[in-house]
Amino acid sequence: MRTDSGIEAIPAARPAPPAFVHAPRPAQLPEEAEYSDQRRYGKDRDAAYEGVPSKTDGMAVEVMRFAPRLHAEIRIESRDLNTGYQIVAVRASLGLSDLRELARCLIDAAADIEEQGGAA
Repeated sequence: MRTDSGIEAIPAARPAPPAFVHAPRPAQLPEEAEYSDQRRYGKDRDAAYEGVPSKTDGMAVEVMRFAPRLHAEIRIESRDLNTGYQIVAVRASLGLSDLRELARCLIDAAADIEEQGGAA
């Protein structure tokens, strides 16, 4: 863009997205003693057991681990939007470094959406 003086103007830089800071939240533990080794994660007990829902397609993502194991399970399940019945579920077990890398990828994707929006 040219100014009145004919000098090329430098376009304004887009502001950087806010830094994402996360303090780990405690695991949600079941009330039943026989399931005391199960640890689930979410903003509260309900969210930990229901998973993070997709707003459009009946999918949910849940994270849990069994206390003595050194990995967590990521579960993605699909439910019928009309009946709520589970259609399919897929699990992946991830160790410590893989969980951190997945978290970084998710934060990267969120930052890209904030920064770029729907740009191609």
